[in-house]
Amino acid sequence: MAIVFWLSMTNGSPIVSSSLFCLPNPNFLVSDLIDKNTNSWNLDLVNAYYAPQNAELIRSTRIPLSGHDRLIWPFTKNSQFSVKSAYKVLSGQIQNPQNVDPVYKYFWKLHMIPKVQIYTWKCYENILPVKSIIYRYNDSPDKNCNLCGNVVPETAKHLILHFPFAQAVWSLTPYYNLVSQVRDSTQNLRECVRQWLYYGTFSDKAVAVFSIAWSIWKDKCSFIFQGKNLNFSTTARLALKLVNYTDTFLRSEIVETSHVIIPNVGNELNSIVSSLPEDCIIIYSDASFGINTNLSGTGLIINDAAVNCIGCKVTPGVAMNDEEAECLALLEASTWEKEMSYSKVYFISDAQLVVGCFNSKNNQPF
Repeated sequence: MAIVFWLSMTNGSPIVSSSLFCLPNPNFLVSDLIDKNTNSWNLDLVNAYYAPQNAELIRSTRIPLSGHDRLIWPFTKNSQFSVKSAYKVLSGQIQNPQNVDPVYKYFWKLHMIPKVQIYTWKCYENILPVKSIIYRYNDSPDKNCNLCGNVVPETAKHLILHFPFAQAVWSLTPYYNLVSQVRDSTQNLRECVRQWLYYGTFSDKAVAVFSIAWSIWKDKCSFIFQGKNLNFSTTARLALKLVNYTDTFLRSEIVETSHVIIPNVGNELNSIVSSLPEDCIIIYSDASFGINTNLSGTGLIINDAAVNCIGCKVTPGVAMNDEEAECLALLEASTWEKEMSYSKVYFISDAQLVVGCFNSKNNQPF
C-alpha cells in the first residue's frame, strides 16, 4: 500500500494533531503498520508511535483481505469524484470532514438527557451565557462573579469548578477527587470536556460529571433569576439522583410491554381498566407540589387487572415545578416496576405532557 499513513484518514475520520510521541515524523506507509504474516495491525508499532486516540482509530479500521487499493472521493456517496461535488466543497455547501471536530462523534452518542447534552455542548463551544461572554456584547463592563465578591471573572469553568458553592456540591459526590485534577489544571473548559470524553479514568465518568455540572448551573440560574436559595446539599442529592436515573433508564432498553395511559375527561377510569389485558399489572401514578416550598410528593398504587391491590408507596421529595414533580412520580413508578420485575405493565397518570415524553420512542423518559 503506497499511501503515507500520516496524511491519510481512518474510517473517514482524520488523524488528529499531535499524533506522534517522538520526532521526527517517521512517514509510515500503511503497509508498514500491517503484520504481513497475520494480516493484522502491528499493534506494537501503532501503540509506540501514535497517541492513544489515534491508535484506537487505526486499530478499529478493518483490513480487507482481498481487492486492490483505490483512491476515493469522500464528498459523494459512491466515493467517485464529480465536478458538481467539487464545486459544492469549494463553495462551502459541503463540509470538509477534515474540519469536523472528532469530539462530536463521541459526544452526541453519550446517554444523557437532551438538556444536559446541550449544556455540555455550550461549555465545549464556550458559548454558555456567563458574564465573561455576555459583557462582550453589551455596554456593561462588569464581567466578574457577583457570588464571589466581584474579585474573579465569571467564566463557565469558574462556576462549575471554582465557585465555592460548586466545590461544596462536588465534595458530596464520588467524583470530587477526579474533578479536582481538572480544577487545579491550567486547561480551559473546552480542553477539560475533551479530556472527560477521551481518556480512560475520566471517560467512563463523563455522563455523571456533566449531569452534576448541569445541576450546579441550573440551581445557580434559579438563584439569580428566581431568587431561590442555594443549598449545596440539596443540589448534590438531586444531581446524584439524576445520575442514577440517567444510568438506569437511558442505558437500558425500553420495556416494550410497558405503556402509559392518560385517562381523558370523556373516559371513565373503569372502562379503561376493563379494556386492559387480564395478565397485566396497573400502576397508578400521581404527584403533589407546593409552589411556595418546592416540596413534592409522589403516590403510587399497584393493582392487578382484577383491581386487587398489590401495594402502595408514598415518597417525599423536592421539585422545581409541578411538571418535574409528575416526572419524578413516573420515574419512581418505573423504578418500582423494574425492582418488581413485572413483564407487562400499564402506568396510569393525568400528566399529559409528561406521559407524551414517556411514550416517545427516543428512550428518554425525562
